[in-house]
Amino acid sequence: MFKKDNFPLVSIIVPCFNVEKYLKRCLDSLIVQTHTNIEIICVDDCSNDKTLSILFDYRLKDSRIKLLSNKENIGVGKTRALGLSYATGEYIMWCDADDWYEPNMVADMVWAISYHGVDIAICKQNMIDEKNLKARKTFEKVSSVYECDLVGCLSLNSDIIFNVPRVLWNKIFRKSVIDKYNITFPDTLISEDCSFFLKFISVAKPKIYFFDKKLYNYSRRNDSIIGRRFMDPSKVMFDESLRAFDDMLIFIENNNVKKFRKEFEQCYNYEVNYILKLMLKSLEVNVNTVIDEFKSVSNSLNMKK
Repeated sequence: MFKKDNFPLVSIIVPCFNVEKYLKRCLDSLIVQTHTNIEIICVDDCSNDKTLSILFDYRLKDSRIKLLSNKENIGVGKTRALGLSYATGEYIMWCDADDWYEPNMVADMVWAISYHGVDIAICKQNMIDEKNLKARKTFEKVSSVYECDLVGCLSLNSDIIFNVPRVLWNKIFRKSVIDKYNITFPDTLISEDCSFFLKFISVAKPKIYFFDKKLYNYSRRNDSIIGRRFMDPSKVMFDESLRAFDDMLIFIENNNVKKFRKEFEQCYNYEVNYILKLMLKSLEVNVNTVIDEFKSVSNSLNMKK
C-alpha cells in the first residue's frame, strides 16, 4: 500500500517508571517493527532502579529512540503529556514499558487507520498474567475491562462509548485531531487514559476501525499503577479518577460536543459506581467509610445538577 520511501512516521510514546525487569523486552519489540519509520519517545519519571541506564544504552543502539528524563516525579498523566509534546509523527501510538508489541503491530495499525480513512483504529491484545494475581482477580473481570468483540469499521455509538476499553496501548491515533483540539492528559495518577480516549472520540470522525488481530501483549501485574488500583482502591485513587473524568466533562463542554453528549456525561457516574464497587470488595476498606464516600459523592453530583 505504501511506497518504501513514503511510510508515514509513527510516534510511539513509552512512559517509564521503575521497569528495569521489563523494559528491554518492550524496547526490543519496538526496534524490530516491520514498519521502520518510527520514533520511540521514552519518558523516565525519576526511576530509582536501572530504568534510566537501560534507556541510555538503547538510545545509543538506535537513533530512533528519543529519551526524556523528568527532573522530579510528576506522575503518569504529565509524563504522557510530555512525551506527546515531543511527538512529530503523523500517527500516535503508546506502549507501556512492561508490555510489548508483535513485530507487525505498527504496520498493521497504520494500514488500518489509513486504508479505512478513520482517526482511530483499535486492535485486540494478548493478556499475559504475571505471578501472584489471585488477589487482583478478585476485583477484575478481564473480559469486561479490557476486551471487546467489535470488528470492522463502525459508527460511534453508546455501546462503544461505554464498553470499549479506554486504554491507550491497543490504539493508533491521528495526530492532527489531537493538535486541532489540543487533546491532552489530566494531571492525575490514574484514569488519564480514559479521559484522553473519551475526549478524542468525542471530536474525531464518527467512524472507528476495530482490527480483529491480537497485536499487543499486555502484562498484568499487581505492582503496576493500574494493578494498585485493583489491589488498593483507596479514597486517593477514587478522587484521582473523578478528577480525570471532570477533565473530560470540561473538554466536551468547551468544545460544544452535542452528539452523544448525554452518554459522555454518564461516563462520570459509571466511573463512580465502578470504583465504589471496588472499594466495597476490598477487605481493607471499612464499610462505613465507603458509605460516607457515597454520601459525599451523591451530594457533589446533586450540586452539579
